[in-house]
Amino acid sequence: MLGLALVAAVEATAAGKPELFTSAPADCDPRRPARSRLLNNRGITWLYLGDREAAKADFTAVIEDGYAGDEGCTCALNNRADIHDDEDDATDAVADRTAVLGLAETTHNRRCIALGRRAPAYWKQGDTPAVVHDDPWGKVGA
Repeated sequence: MLGLALVAAVEATAAGKPELFTSAPADCDPRRPARSRLLNNRGITWLYLGDREAAKADFTAVIEDGYAGDEGCTCALNNRADIHDDEDDATDAVADRTAVLGLAETTHNRRCIALGRRAPAYWKQGDTPAVVHDDPWGKVGA
């Protein structure tokens, strides 16, 4: 159901009517996990539309939200780290990926994403021992 809402929001935003998607998180009870999912999906939509700052703001709101839970934070941290990577900000990318690995209640897949994408950020920083730790197969920098 949330997927259909996301499609509708992307279409409305692309048609110049972003208020549909923009108002949804504000209308949602902040104590409900649905709000963090809305913000994560809206952030992804902003990325799709090319607005990195709005996306980063939504991901940060989820990370700072006391009701998002570890899984919601993990999604937001990985998404925000992707933005940091794209902006060649390896320090913040590593920090966000490391924060993911510190969360206990999240899926194995999201942890693998964090670990697999942290190694290239370490590579950009010139931290070879950290790269070897995160990428024992030696695929980064090859």
